Amino acid sequence: MNKKIIAGAVIALAAGIATYIYRRNKNKINEYAADAYDEIGDTMHVTEDRLETAFS
Repeated sequence: MNKKIIAGAVIALAAGIATYIYRRNKNKINEYAADAYDEIGDTMHVTEDRLETAFS
């Protein structure tokens, strides 16, 4: 029984630490995601333009 309680406490502590790190870095993570999304969008526009040029 004691091992289960200790294991639960360790898991809860690890989850708490992970949540804290995520919340502290959330703005950075969102900035990276936005940059990646912009890069993908730019690539898609270039591809779209090339296809239009090729098939027109």
